[in-house]
Order: sequence, then C-alpha cells, then structure tokens
Amino acid sequence: MSLESLNMAGGVLGTAFSLLLLASITQGLQDVDILHYEKMEAVVGENVTLPCIIQDSPSLTIVSVEWKKNKSGNTKLAVYAPTHGLRQLWPNVTMQNVPYGSYLHLHSVETWDSGFYIVKLRLFLWDEVKILCDSESIVEVPPGENLTISCTAFPADHYKWTKNESLELWLVTEAHSGIYTLTVNTGNKSVHEEFSITVLTETTSLRTDLMTAPTVQCDRGGFDHISRQRPPHITDHWEATY
Repeated sequence: MSLESLNMAGGVLGTAFSLLLLASITQGLQDVDILHYEKMEAVVGENVTLPCIIQDSPSLTIVSVEWKKNKSGNTKLAVYAPTHGLRQLWPNVTMQNVPYGSYLHLHSVETWDSGFYIVKLRLFLWDEVKILCDSESIVEVPPGENLTISCTAFPADHYKWTKNESLELWLVTEAHSGIYTLTVNTGNKSVHEEFSITVLTETTSLRTDLMTAPTVQCDRGGFDHISRQRPPHITDHWEATY
C-alpha cells in the first residue's frame, strides 16, 4: 500500500529534491499491505523519515532488515539482525525498528541524499519455529582456543544445550569434541540444531603451520566474513525499493 506523495517544501527556503520509492513484493507475499512513500520531496537541511511497515499481518515477524541506496544497492546504510544487533553505516542515517517494519531517518539532508532507497526484510510466519545461528554446523577449532556459538530462536522460549549446557567453550581440548545439540521448545513445538565440534590435534596444527609458513597470509574480514548467519528454513522475503 502506498501513500500519496508528501510535499515537505512549503514555505521553506532551500533547494528542493526528491527521494524516489518503487515497491515490489516477491515470493508469495503479494497479499501483504505495505505502508511506504513512493516519492518524497524534501528541502536541504530538513529531517526526513522513510517508513516501511507491514500492515495487518500479526503472524509475520521480521528476522533481519537492510537499507540500501541507489538502484544497484551498492551503498549500505543500515543493517539489523538479532544475532549482531544494529549497524548504522552512514553518517546522517539512523534506523528505527518496530514490530512490523522499519523506519529510516535521514538527518539534515543534502542534495546528494536524493535517489532510490531499498529496504530488504527477511520474514517468517509465527506458526513455524526458526533458529538463527552465527556458525556453520561443522566447526574446527585449534586446541587452547575459545569457541562461542550464538543462536536466536523465533519465537524465543526455552533453550537447552545437551552437552555442558553452555554456548561457550574455553581453552578447548580434544575432550570438547563431539556433537552439540541445541533444542528450542515453544510449548507444543520443538526444533533441534546440531553442531559437530572437532578440536584439532597438536600434531595436525603443527603440520599445518609448517606447510603454510612460506606463504603466511592473515586475512581478517569484516562483519560478513567473521560470522555468517545461517537461517535454516527462512524463505519468505519482501523487498521494497525506494
């Protein structure tokens, strides 16, 4: 659902420009009503808010939100995921999340703020139980290192790890190797997520170090490189382009 164009320039001195919003819905969510502006006019120096709200859908929950600028989506503005929290990547931009959508706030806008804005929402239905973890299901870790696996369940209720009842392993040894199972209970439903943890032997670690010593390379990536979210069954996806 779109609103009429909002004219914010009346009676204010300054250079007027437009923020364009184009909407598209994919993967079977055409019957969902979306509150957003298709076009907004603003004046330099003003504060602007772009809404993206899913209406009349109490059974939907937002798993992650990503705001971008330009049709190519090559400029990330803000990102939110439960396991990593909120990251705001542009100086004059803030993101406000609400139960059924998100607001992008642009502060003291300039002419270069004009353009197309894109928001991606990852959704799931409340009649399903989802687990979102920041680790692959197979993990290898050198001895003596620490290991943490963080998971978030939707809807969140009761969590239980079958080995050590802990999400954190400190100064690991071979005794920590094994299958770790996370069980999430939500009353009448239960979901399991398994992780195979292998602690490398000292001999394996030493041999690897010797083989790679002539071409040692240290590559520490950013947010997406260090940990990758792995929502196991999330398929519903809504995308709106501003």
